[in-house]
Amino acid sequence: MENLVYLLSPPNWPAFDWWPVFRTILATVFVALLAYFVVRMLALARGRMGRGGNLAVIESIAVGNQSMVQLIKAGDKYLVIGVTREKVTILTELEDSQVNVPDTVEVAITPFDSVLKRYLGPKTDSADSQQQGDENEENSKNNNDNN
Repeated sequence: MENLVYLLSPPNWPAFDWWPVFRTILATVFVALLAYFVVRMLALARGRMGRGGNLAVIESIAVGNQSMVQLIKAGDKYLVIGVTREKVTILTELEDSQVNVPDTVEVAITPFDSVLKRYLGPKTDSADSQQQGDENEENSKNNNDNN
């Protein structure tokens, strides 16, 4: 009988202090917001550095393991440069008439699901392939009956 009274009585737990939990959640939210704004400010500062419109890479092609040739526009000039791991060399300067630069560049955006399907390949479920095989057998039987 004493065991039953003990089991049915409410526990003598101390009152739970919510303040440390609330403080931890508040600090986590504050750090996340601070990180978000710092990253955003750094991205904006970096974007402003490259937005002058004076430099642009028009075209690039790799010619070796760690070397490439680039066509860049610097102000009003078009330069062909060689880029290696150690140095950058100006190869030649081109006139406007020698450079074929499209006015607009179309960017093809491929949906993620199509890229994923391409890398995963066709789905090969044994149940699906068995069902498809059964359907093919029925179709061939029907075709033979019709002939």
